[in-house]
Amino acid sequence: MPLEVELPTHLSPVELDRKLARGFFRSGPILFRADFLHPDEVLRELVHLRVRLDVESQSKSRARLLRRNRARFRTTIRDARVDDERNRLYRQTRERFLGFVASELDVIVLGEYPGVFDTREVCVWDGDHLAAVGYFDMGRRAVASILGLHDPAYARHSLGIYTMLEEMEFAREQGARWYYPGYVIPGLPGFDYKLRLGPVQFLDGQGRWRERLQAPKATPAADYAVSRLSAMEAALEARRIPTQRRLYPAFWLGHVRISGLPFARGMWHLRCSDIRGRRFVVEHLPHEDSFIAAEVRTVPDLDAFELFEANPAMEVHCERSALTYVEVIKEHSSIELVVQTLIDHVQTKRASGTQGL
Repeated sequence: MPLEVELPTHLSPVELDRKLARGFFRSGPILFRADFLHPDEVLRELVHLRVRLDVESQSKSRARLLRRNRARFRTTIRDARVDDERNRLYRQTRERFLGFVASELDVIVLGEYPGVFDTREVCVWDGDHLAAVGYFDMGRRAVASILGLHDPAYARHSLGIYTMLEEMEFAREQGARWYYPGYVIPGLPGFDYKLRLGPVQFLDGQGRWRERLQAPKATPAADYAVSRLSAMEAALEARRIPTQRRLYPAFWLGHVRISGLPFARGMWHLRCSDIRGRRFVVEHLPHEDSFIAAEVRTVPDLDAFELFEANPAMEVHCERSALTYVEVIKEHSSIELVVQTLIDHVQTKRASGTQGL
């Protein structure tokens, strides 16, 4: 599955259905379609899920949770909103999120352009106290879970699962056929709660949804991608080109059209030596199994972390600045060819009196 990134300014319910069926998921104003991401400092494979809603599949445990919490709490469903109460829940919940976490709740829920997504909320009230909220996007025949927040004082009530079950019930009432809870990640069991929602389908590498007993446990594609980056790192070091491995959170800028700048595209890159202000990187593109050797520069006043925060263990590996290409030296799947072309480029610059690596 190729990496695709979109920043829509308009999206009809039918278009959202089609995007979800192809494996897109929403992160704030952005729609992603990807096999890999960095929820932590390790490259991980994503296994996309969906639940069929037009068949009866309610287990006794899920039915019992619905009955118990409907009797215990007051539950409302309405258009999404962000206010002080919901921001309180966000602050209480976001510590358990992995990867790059939005600084403000409205970035996730409302996006950048008003009205692009038909976002609703399920609120769980204990008297006048907001105990949990779940946000979800409505399509025509599909519904996508966006974010669940809950007060940790109510942990024994399983409010995260409960709000998703209520989203599914509401979706059925609206005639929806599919519920998209996002993805699970082999090796990170914290995402496996989504498998409790009912019989699920998994998206395979050919873009087909399939039923199976459990999510894949092995991660051969991610393991292969990591080995390729390590092999490139070793090849550069063997040619006496010092490198520093950097995670690049602004990679998505290189996959959308923003201000016409040729932004760098790799989730990871190997930062080579800076000489007299010139910066060279070798990017890794795992979705394409290729590398890009390029001279890059930073974009002044554009901070990749402006709206997001990374956990401290992850931030030390990150390139904070947004990067654009000054010159793409070589893009190819061959490690040897990319390394040699980079060296030849540097030698040519030196011969012409321009410093390189």
